[in-house]
Amino acid sequence: MKKIVIIVFTVFISFCYNINNVIANTVKNNWYLGSKIGWSQYDNLLGFSNTEKNDSKVNKLGSGLFIGYKENNILNFELGYDWLGLVSHKQKNLINLFQAQGIQLSAKIICPIYGSLDFYSRLGAIVTRIDVKKNNHTEYFYNATPLLSLGGEYKLNNSWSSRLEYQFTKEIGNNDIIGQETNNSMLVFGLSYLFNKHKSTEIIDKIFVKRLNNQRFHLKSKIFFKYDDFTLQNRSKMMLNQVVHKLKFIQYQNHYAYIIGYADFIGKKQYNLSLSKKRSDIVSKYLILQGIPEKHLYIQGLGSTKSENHTNCKKIKNYKLLKKCLASDRVVEIDITGYYAHLLKPFFTKK
Repeated sequence: MKKIVIIVFTVFISFCYNINNVIANTVKNNWYLGSKIGWSQYDNLLGFSNTEKNDSKVNKLGSGLFIGYKENNILNFELGYDWLGLVSHKQKNLINLFQAQGIQLSAKIICPIYGSLDFYSRLGAIVTRIDVKKNNHTEYFYNATPLLSLGGEYKLNNSWSSRLEYQFTKEIGNNDIIGQETNNSMLVFGLSYLFNKHKSTEIIDKIFVKRLNNQRFHLKSKIFFKYDDFTLQNRSKMMLNQVVHKLKFIQYQNHYAYIIGYADFIGKKQYNLSLSKKRSDIVSKYLILQGIPEKHLYIQGLGSTKSENHTNCKKIKNYKLLKKCLASDRVVEIDITGYYAHLLKPFFTKK
């Protein structure tokens, strides 16, 4: 089983990295690809139990692949393939086999809980093929049944997410036709990869330095982020390097460097507050790595408070146009006031 798990996830991760650039340049939607593996249980498989009770439950290894479309933060759609497991039972000199696999289509309804953690439910249907071999006689049967799943999903970063899911499918097979009818439950762990199709935002990071008088300076900078993201782009790092360079000539021991993060108003307020805090944290951590003392940084995330006043964007009904309109609200603002030090040695050293 360990070898199967390693092979499945190795192939899956390699496939994601190789195909990412192709899909990113050809599709215009939020597509993601996933793989899952875990425990699969059949109920009431007559003649396949290893105990005296024929109605006992049979546990096997289950797995699957799925592709999804992210309509918005609340609703996704998924198309997947499920391998529900192979059951074998030796009876006298014969080996009886039962296996089930299927194609499923479902709607995924998401409820954000906190930060990167979501609770979700999937409702849909699965078309299964059941193969039964008894007494050297093989039969197969197709049927469509509803499915229900409940799970939790955690966003690891901008591309990868992990999930733990319970799925239930009722009445697979047919007693009258193939002599077997069962329910199936799956408890699986999965990974999904969101193809990073997003191009760099058209909004450019900015830095302003204003001399208030012969000695005082006021520095402001804006670092912008992609939608639903808190990772620094390369050009943002270059802009922060400029901020660090200018701070070497500004004496601000008696002042804070304010690092304030913001998010747009799309989604839950609690999630946006967490996202804005992550943005301000990632900027402050980068500045600290460049030698800025942490004690002089004031770090805060204000969520979508600024975006709530964006009345023009609130009128837009198209989801993609709305995200584009709110690009300027996905930002971290840096605000520093200090005194110019002509010949003073910088008060910090690069780590």
